[in-house]
Amino acid sequence: MNKIIRRMAAGLVTAAVIAASAVSSFAANPYTAISGGSTNFDKYLVMDQNSDVPIHTAQFTVTAGQYKAGSVTIPEVFAGIDASKVTATQTEGFKPGDKTYSAVQSGDTVELNKGEKYAVKTVKLDLSKVMFSEPGIYRYIITETVPNANTGITVTDGETRVVDVYVHGDENAKLKIAGYVLHDSPDDVALDDTQLEIELKDAGFTNTYTTYDLDLEKQVTGNQGNQRKYFKFTLNLSNADPGTTYKVNLDNAETTVEYENATVTNPQTIRIGDDGTATANFYLRDDQKVRVENLCQTVKYEIIETVNDNEGYAVSSVKTVGGAASKTNGKTCAKAEMTPCDNEVVYTNYRNGTVPTGLMVSAGPVMAGAGVILLGAGLFFVKRKLAK
Repeated sequence: MNKIIRRMAAGLVTAAVIAASAVSSFAANPYTAISGGSTNFDKYLVMDQNSDVPIHTAQFTVTAGQYKAGSVTIPEVFAGIDASKVTATQTEGFKPGDKTYSAVQSGDTVELNKGEKYAVKTVKLDLSKVMFSEPGIYRYIITETVPNANTGITVTDGETRVVDVYVHGDENAKLKIAGYVLHDSPDDVALDDTQLEIELKDAGFTNTYTTYDLDLEKQVTGNQGNQRKYFKFTLNLSNADPGTTYKVNLDNAETTVEYENATVTNPQTIRIGDDGTATANFYLRDDQKVRVENLCQTVKYEIIETVNDNEGYAVSSVKTVGGAASKTNGKTCAKAEMTPCDNEVVYTNYRNGTVPTGLMVSAGPVMAGAGVILLGAGLFFVKRKLAK
């Protein structure tokens, strides 16, 4: 009896295995998995009209979106599979000298305010290592890493985007990537090409580059101060992006001047070298000013005035906004890192003279006294003549 039971049990197990195999074969996925491929989106950088493009490469991470149930009219959305295998990479970084646009070009969706321009780069979204084995809409979230605040670069239109990958199947059980939809609404889904419930953001991400100006102003005071005399200033810049060109506004200064019997020029641009530094000389007289435009907050500056001791001028004050005055090698200078505001440095030179007392009298009393003396001499002469 036990042998019969064991044989029956063995037969049941064998039948179960065969049945399971049949079910598995019947339920096997009829589709052949396909790669997710790749797509691109734009990366915009908006800046002041007079600013040079900074060195900047955006960084992104990609994670799976959340499942969204469908309805009779709206398809369900699946969380993106193998999100760790998806990358979003800016193919080329922004750099000084890049082409910029003062008007929005055809096909671009960036917005500009008055006095702004923009540069654009491509970001590649790579899903080639993701294998999709069933039709559906698969959702991923792209997040931009927020740049360091000191760089002056900010994310201005949201740090995340949603990308939906549309995988379609046909009657022959073949899959294809029908398309990608990039938008900023994780609660919505595109129905088709003509009926969209979401606002598309094909342009991707937009950043803003904020910069500040540095003013250098000259003042001369004192009763011996020569307001037509030019003074020399040396501006040292450091910690700047190599290759950057800064424009210099000379509206309140002169381009060419005479200084110590030589013709010198105030530069209209300053170009940063490969080591991130630059030096420029400026020549200013009383009430003149130069403005170095669109400096990044990370830039450090040092301004030193050349004053000849034998001329009797003293630097009576150095007024700074955003910086600090100090002494370097016995010379007064303004030295600071650009702060998140327009920086201003005002040098005031003082020269006074005092007339010694007891040596001369004023011209009025002298002439009056001389008149009295002459008049007295005339009267004396008349009296002598009458006496004869």
